[in-house]
Amino acid sequence: MRIPYKNSVVFAGFIGNEVEARALGSGDAVCSIRIASKHSWKDATQGWKESTEWATAVFYRQDANDVAAACSKGDFIHVEGRKFSREWTDTAKVKRRSEEIIVTGWHKVDIGEVGQRQAPAAASVPADSKANPVTDAPKPAATRRQQAKSKDYNYSRDGGR
Repeated sequence: MRIPYKNSVVFAGFIGNEVEARALGSGDAVCSIRIASKHSWKDATQGWKESTEWATAVFYRQDANDVAAACSKGDFIHVEGRKFSREWTDTAKVKRRSEEIIVTGWHKVDIGEVGQRQAPAAASVPADSKANPVTDAPKPAATRRQQAKSKDYNYSRDGGR
């Protein structure tokens, strides 16, 4: 029996560095960004605490060019991809390790619009109109991952019964 594995990461946060695409030796474009995300919790004795988690996201080919053109430092971005670890020895003969997210889907989030959609005043909407401006708003384009057909695996022990 072959066991299907899934290496999947979703990370959202603010871009912490300038976004710039560069070319690999093969001619393919690559872009690496650092993304910061915060987590807050209430401590029983000292009140609210907060920590920041950083992740490195790596974009290849057309995604690298697109993110470099559309995003800049401080923008809020949502990325999906797979975790990738690499090891190397630097010039001082010290072993190094880095963990990255190889991005397969992403979108920039306009945080100015999040949670601020409001229905228009009753006078501006005809009474017989069935349109709902909140739910009928245009949906973002599907990511490449959503466009590609994927195999769905059932990870439950009972086989999905």
